[in-house]
Amino acid sequence: MLLLLLLLGAATSRCLHDETQKSVSLLRPSFSQLPPNFRSSSLTLPGSLDPQPLRIQICYIGDPVSDGAWDPEGDGMRGRSRALAAVREAAQRLQGVLAVPPVRGPLLLSRDPAQYCHAVWGDPDTPNYRRCSLLNPGYKGESCLGAKIPDAHLHGYALWPEQGPPQLVQPDGPGVPNTDFLLYVRVAHTSKCHREATLHELLHALGFSGQLFKKWRDCPSGPSVRENCSTRQQVTRRDEWGQLLLTTPTVSHSLAKHLGVLGVSLGVPLEEEQGLLSSHWEARLLQGSVMTATFDGAQRTRLDPITLAAFEDSGWYQVNHSAAEELLWGQGSGLEFGLVSTCGTGSSDFFCTGSGPGCHYLHLDKGSCSSDPTLEGCRMFKPLANGVSRLENRA
Repeated sequence: MLLLLLLLGAATSRCLHDETQKSVSLLRPSFSQLPPNFRSSSLTLPGSLDPQPLRIQICYIGDPVSDGAWDPEGDGMRGRSRALAAVREAAQRLQGVLAVPPVRGPLLLSRDPAQYCHAVWGDPDTPNYRRCSLLNPGYKGESCLGAKIPDAHLHGYALWPEQGPPQLVQPDGPGVPNTDFLLYVRVAHTSKCHREATLHELLHALGFSGQLFKKWRDCPSGPSVRENCSTRQQVTRRDEWGQLLLTTPTVSHSLAKHLGVLGVSLGVPLEEEQGLLSSHWEARLLQGSVMTATFDGAQRTRLDPITLAAFEDSGWYQVNHSAAEELLWGQGSGLEFGLVSTCGTGSSDFFCTGSGPGCHYLHLDKGSCSSDPTLEGCRMFKPLANGVSRLENRA
């Protein structure tokens, strides 16, 4: 579970998601709630424990401090209503794309012991070894980016004597029924990002994040998640030129298919900015993907096969790959496509030279040949719709 901040406004040059990951911790359901037969393969027909469409429950976090109330309908605030409608639309769209073995019973998130517990019993010969012996007096509950998570959504916690039963401090909450992923949303008017980037932000929260790559799993088929899943040994690596690549198998195969070079083992380049963990595809190679850092508008942005391949490789989901939208940028262009060394040679119709007018590669807009920092000197015909430049997916 991660908190998603949906912020309304114009554009920014920094990715709020990348900035906030430094201060976000991962809360998850207790292991007893997870079904025993999680598998990572193609989408299967639902059964009692088979993967089923991901159930996302949306919890509106009030401002400035949340009381844990669910979003009231008809709150009379037009901007807030539009923002929450955009979140619901994105969540509903992904229900037809991602599937998981359903959480059993109401969803309850685990607390972070490092927050509520100041010390634990250290003698391995005592019955309550490593259990909490001293509470943190300043603990006021779990929070994420300043938003308090309701106790009703969390497991309780206790104080343990050196021997004997615990003293219950906070009982388990009732949890959230019929839910696999609990999405907390705060709405604010700001210059950070734009409401149309909602799907992009939700995909970050669901696992497309440099902070979460290290938690991706390798799950060969088998009857039990406990026996068959392990942390992926390698998700990213650097090539001989220092480019950071996402190198998991389905992603590499999907890119090779897209470029028309099947049989070649490829990694997908990730954009890097100012030393931050990368959470975006390299724009030169995958322009138009929903997970590049720039957003060209809904009609020019695709939930593409390579992004869905990444979710397959996370080991957390089964993916309906038929829901992928065709990515035209660079399609069939071969191994040399998207390189800084080749984009200015005139060898590709997707890139341009000079600064004159032309047609955007989707043939939906007139454009002007120009570059930006994500293109690193490569140039393309950018849409000029009513004189407004493209928005940014940097949130």
